[in-house]
Amino acid sequence: EVGHYGTGGEFAADIGNDPTRFRTSQAICPPGFYCQSGLKHKCPAGTFGETEGLVETHCSGLCPRGFFCPENSVKPLPCSPGSYSTGGAAECTSCEIPLTVSMQSKNSMCRDDRSCCFNLFE
Repeated sequence: EVGHYGTGGEFAADIGNDPTRFRTSQAICPPGFYCQSGLKHKCPAGTFGETEGLVETHCSGLCPRGFFCPENSVKPLPCSPGSYSTGGAAECTSCEIPLTVSMQSKNSMCRDDRSCCFNLFE
């Protein structure tokens, strides 16, 4: 069934390469994964999968600007102060901020564009 993966039974790659051939039951694909041809795959880094039963390799979609999504993400995670991402990011990029910049300033900076690093010093 679409959006499900095979559980139980045996998977024999040498007989027709059909992973559904020997499955004895199935389960709905959980959040953070997508399922195709009866197999469960982790959502790729830079994407997230917030619902069950996903079937596309991009899962629920690309990670939005200002957030990052490691492999198998269920929800986008916000970039920490002093870093940014431009969307579809597996991790945030750190700004090179001098130690003299206050935490209050870091917390107030934008986190969705490289220019956020520069705006802090204007």
